[in-house]
Amino acid sequence: MDSAIQIFWKTAVLDLPDDASFFAIFKEPLFLVVITIMTLQFFNWMVVLANADLSFAQPVTALSYVCVAVMSAIFLRESVDVVQMLGIALVIAGVYFISRTDHLTKRAEPEADLIAERAEHLVVRPVAILPAPKLAPAAPKLKSHAA
Repeated sequence: MDSAIQIFWKTAVLDLPDDASFFAIFKEPLFLVVITIMTLQFFNWMVVLANADLSFAQPVTALSYVCVAVMSAIFLRESVDVVQMLGIALVIAGVYFISRTDHLTKRAEPEADLIAERAEHLVVRPVAILPAPKLAPAAPKLKSHAA
């Protein structure tokens, strides 16, 4: 989605007249397409974040750099030189290595965490068994003399 946004956005900007006002962008249909795709991308990103670690998902989005470069060369007739191709290869290698890791951190069950936390605080101390204390005899009850 990000790659499509970038290509449509660039195309829409190229279609604007040089003296266009800010409000002219809302008359350009491609800007409306860009806004629509951005909205869809927002909701898609919410789903991705609900199912993957940010440390996994965000670096994978770097593939959009690769897609934008390729699509720019194809659709916008932009040139891609050797240095850019080397950068693209490094991005692909980086995403490959990240993709080899777990996409979701494995976490213990909350109950297991609580039990483990409590177990850390338990200290077993030997208890000396002492004889029970002898009780003193009960005091005699006093009778009250009511008048």
